Order: sequence, then structure tokens, then C-alpha cells
Amino acid sequence: MVSDGLTHVRPGSRVMAIAELLQQNRVAYSWDGENIYWAGGPPFDDAVSAAEAWWMASPEHRDNILGAHFRQVGIGTAIDGGKIYVAAVFTD
Repeated sequence: MVSDGLTHVRPGSRVMAIAELLQQNRVAYSWDGENIYWAGGPPFDDAVSAAEAWWMASPEHRDNILGAHFRQVGIGTAIDGGKIYVAAVFTD
């Protein structure tokens, strides 16, 4: 996200970035989902809480968080250029 911007599809690709990354890392899955968020700062003390609040207010993102078919989640953060990026990846 830091190099490609906040997008679900990488430049020059037609495939969702999460699908590419799961396949590249040989993660077996039937369902996948991804929530992404960025905020300016610093400080970034409440960035993860802010991401969660924003995601829960969005029906599509909330569905990823509460989806019964998702059993695993990975969450990552990165700070670059005065911004923090938060990503949550969901699989079954």
C-alpha cells in the first residue's frame, strides 16, 4: 500500500491484491476479504481503533469483520511519509 497507494488492486493488475498475495504465499483458502485504512499523523496512538470504527460503520467492511465464513484474520500496519496504513486480511 505504501508504494502502490491505498487500493485493493495493484496498478497494472486486474486481480485483487489480496488474492495475489495469498496465492504467492501458498495460503489455502476458499473465501478472502480485505479491509484497508490510512490516517495522517503522527501521533498514531489511536489509528487501529479509528480503523476499526470506520470499518464497523461501513456495511461491506463490517461484513468482513463479522462474516461467519471467515475464521482467520491477519492485521498489519506500516508507517510511511507521515501516514499510517492498516490492513486486515480475512480467510476461512
